[in-house]
Amino acid sequence: MQFLSDIYLPCPVCRGRRWQDWILAVRPELDDGVRRSIDEVLDLTVEEAAAAFAIIKSLSLLSLTGLGYLKLGQPLSTLSGGERQRLKLAARIAEGIPQKHRRSDAAWNGPLFVFDEPTTGLDQVMSFQIMKALKELAKDKTVLLVTHNPTEIALADRVLIIKGKHIVADGEPLNLIENTSFLKSAMTRQDILSKKELFVAHCRKTA
Repeated sequence: MQFLSDIYLPCPVCRGRRWQDWILAVRPELDDGVRRSIDEVLDLTVEEAAAAFAIIKSLSLLSLTGLGYLKLGQPLSTLSGGERQRLKLAARIAEGIPQKHRRSDAAWNGPLFVFDEPTTGLDQVMSFQIMKALKELAKDKTVLLVTHNPTEIALADRVLIIKGKHIVADGEPLNLIENTSFLKSAMTRQDILSKKELFVAHCRKTA
């Protein structure tokens, strides 16, 4: 059992920088015009790194999923469960967005992405951030969510309701509310319109 938090003691040789002096002496100029050593790069937050490495779009995705405050060199052991969840989601979403620095092959450019309950445990703001990233991915890919979450259902372009092995309803959320009984136990027409309105406002605020 563990009762005390971890204690970190800096190395007396490298003074906690983890690199030898001759490596730290290398300071290339990055996209933001600033020269940095590898130690200084790892001390950047994700948002700062997105400006320093403009070509790497996946860094912007980390900010989009609410992780812009993390540092590049931050140990995974210091992340919370929610942060790890969003980190995995961002990594998966990044696979579907073309990037100049990455090889192009079928493994990275599949047409279909499937996510199982991607916003479980997240508050509304973080849920909106994840949905915003998924909608960005959906511009070029087919994104399928397996979910019971009312927010994800309300913001979906199309909903398939499955019972057993059969699709029992198919359509836009509002159409299903008005013409079938399958969603009425979970939400109302006003619920859907309200969530859409809040999501649009969130996207404008975070643009």
